[in-house]
Amino acid sequence: MDKGGFGNRRFPFAVIALFVFICFSCARQGLPPGGPEDKEPPKLVNSIPAAMSTGVSVSEPVVIEFSEAMDETSVEDNVFIVPIPAVWPEFSWSGKNRIFIISPKEPLRDNTTYVISIGAKARDLQRNQMNDTLTITFSTGETIENGKITGSIIPYNYFGEEPESVSGIDVIAYRLNGSQSSPDPRYDVPDYFTQSGSDGSYEMTGLSRAEYRIFAVGDRDGDGFYSEGSDMIGIAQRDITFAADDSVSAPSITISGTDTTSVQLRSVRVPDPGRVEVFFDRDIISSGLQIGFTGLDITGWFVDSENAAMVSVATAPQENGKKYSIDTLKVFDADGNMIAPLGFTPDFTGVDYPDTSSLEIVNHVSGILLPDSGPVKLVFNRVLDLPGIPGEAFALKDAEGEDLLITRTGTNELEISPDGKWKEGYNYAVTLDSEAVRGVVGNTLTESGSELSFRVAPSDTLGFIKGTVEDPHGTDDSAYYLFFKHLESGTISEIEVKGNYNWSSGGVLPGGYISYAYRDDDGDGELFRGTINPYRASEPVTVNPDTLSVSSRWTVEDVRFEFK
Repeated sequence: MDKGGFGNRRFPFAVIALFVFICFSCARQGLPPGGPEDKEPPKLVNSIPAAMSTGVSVSEPVVIEFSEAMDETSVEDNVFIVPIPAVWPEFSWSGKNRIFIISPKEPLRDNTTYVISIGAKARDLQRNQMNDTLTITFSTGETIENGKITGSIIPYNYFGEEPESVSGIDVIAYRLNGSQSSPDPRYDVPDYFTQSGSDGSYEMTGLSRAEYRIFAVGDRDGDGFYSEGSDMIGIAQRDITFAADDSVSAPSITISGTDTTSVQLRSVRVPDPGRVEVFFDRDIISSGLQIGFTGLDITGWFVDSENAAMVSVATAPQENGKKYSIDTLKVFDADGNMIAPLGFTPDFTGVDYPDTSSLEIVNHVSGILLPDSGPVKLVFNRVLDLPGIPGEAFALKDAEGEDLLITRTGTNELEISPDGKWKEGYNYAVTLDSEAVRGVVGNTLTESGSELSFRVAPSDTLGFIKGTVEDPHGTDDSAYYLFFKHLESGTISEIEVKGNYNWSSGGVLPGGYISYAYRDDDGDGELFRGTINPYRASEPVTVNPDTLSVSSRWTVEDVRFEFK
């Protein structure tokens, strides 16, 4: 199916003749050479017709005056007009690039409310972007339809080191009234749209009485539609219905780089005679993974914690120069996509140069534990050779010389826990015996790499958090998961809540916290992001907008997770 376009694109079908602005302005004297660097974002100075004008001519052009000389392309690429025109208007500039003129090629509709927006990605000649989307609403009739939807975009990886950008996201709405079809943002031109501001908030105005389905699209390829495999997508938690002139606060939309394409095998690398590294085009998960080699036994494997697009496979000793091949490969990514049929047999060649690198702990507990914390998890960079875990392999240095319980939880993972609870106020120092803890090809720990330490916080230094879950669409049986990230240590705490009830945390470390929550409608303990075809709404998500400041022995109260 051919795609039409919106924003700065053309449409192959009639959606609506579109509009136009008109004219004005005087150029303003800029700063003299050598003056202070301009860091001010551009702003709207004037528009003709003015915002909220009625009785606007259906044939006159429209002009927008900015406070700064603008980068033409950045403005023209971020013009949004609704209802969307059948033929895209012409753009021109005057006033030393401060006056932007939109000239329609077809008359506007009679008695129709129009909304023209210029997205927040538009910038001036100094590359300063606007703070928010610029929006002008007017009507060719006697009244303006004032239906409005406001909401916000939040990143799926809210606690991640690189959360998804929520600035300049296309927010699109489809009218559902009288339609039996399910709109598809991959192909269908929306009825209304706007862009999110720098903080992810958006406002869609000029809507009439109707039911709307909303999507958020991070349009990376710039074609005006959601393109699987390249664009980010967010699916609203429910459809929005309102009467004329209503103002509706919509549920937050979680945006992510959800991919529906198959996982691709990228390459196979042999770093040493006891290891093979298999690389894919994206991060994969351990669940359901199967791998096998022809003529070469596998002694263990793991998905690398620092590069989840790679599987590290420990093998029996390889024969130098001998050809081996992958005969079994079943892989899934986090979105449930399987590896694509290979169409060939991937092979690799055995080597004889030894692995001389050290065994390393690549991930372990942060510096502070809570008294009721669970085991300390150690993740290594190699499959471990631990036929048994002798108690003398680990020495605990504390006042009582207490022994630790050691458990192997994965091919490259160990868990260390006390026989009881961690002792409050203690500084633990654990030394791993480099002769007892080795990689499968004999890699040993360095002296510095064999030690780790952490402190257990005393209970009387902890603070507490209390609040409520408020959800008009939930029930007493609804399950909610609340998450809190300690900004200083990166520790993430989780609370499960049933129904719209009060909740309270256990003791938490003093300091700042950010937080979010979701309602687990399908009961799988994971946030469901929705699907387009067949259409399924996402699970509801909300963010507490405030950074919580927790002090020792005090309770932060009235923390609200409000679902709309």
